[in-house]
Amino acid sequence: MIKSKLIVVVFMIFGLKTYAQAQTFKTWTNSTKSISINYRNDWKYVEPNDVMVAKFMPAKEYPNGINNSISLIYSKTDPNIKTIESVKTFMQNYVKNFENGKLVSFETEKINGKDNLITTISLNRNNAPTMYKSYFFFNGTNTCTLMLISEKSNFEENSTLLKEMSKSLKIN
Repeated sequence: MIKSKLIVVVFMIFGLKTYAQAQTFKTWTNSTKSISINYRNDWKYVEPNDVMVAKFMPAKEYPNGINNSISLIYSKTDPNIKTIESVKTFMQNYVKNFENGKLVSFETEKINGKDNLITTISLNRNNAPTMYKSYFFFNGTNTCTLMLISEKSNFEENSTLLKEMSKSLKIN
């Protein structure tokens, strides 16, 4: 009995240590826009396109990252998108552009003391079922969007990472 408890305790300690090692984070900073965010150690920062400020993807998918990625977009707030309802309407219209596009959920949540909009979209991308999840942060006249593109099979794990990243986002 004591031996089996000892084995369980050792397993739990080893398991927690392994989990903690897998969940280490790096910090990315853009001093020009005064933005910083933490991303998982086993993901890579990728030079973004002209719309994004930063893009992160699993190291094993580098450099393409078409299956799973998290992008950070920082732009002037669209004057037509100022309320929760206007974002919902925008997202409903956006998904109509995709085969099987569907707005799965639309919710608000307080993160770091600010109201944030969270949308989840399901659609087909490159003939594969794909999930999008976005956190919209309004910052004065700017909007910061943290957007996950994920295969359905990895969506729950990637959504958890997206939430952790959203909590670490700092905009000055």
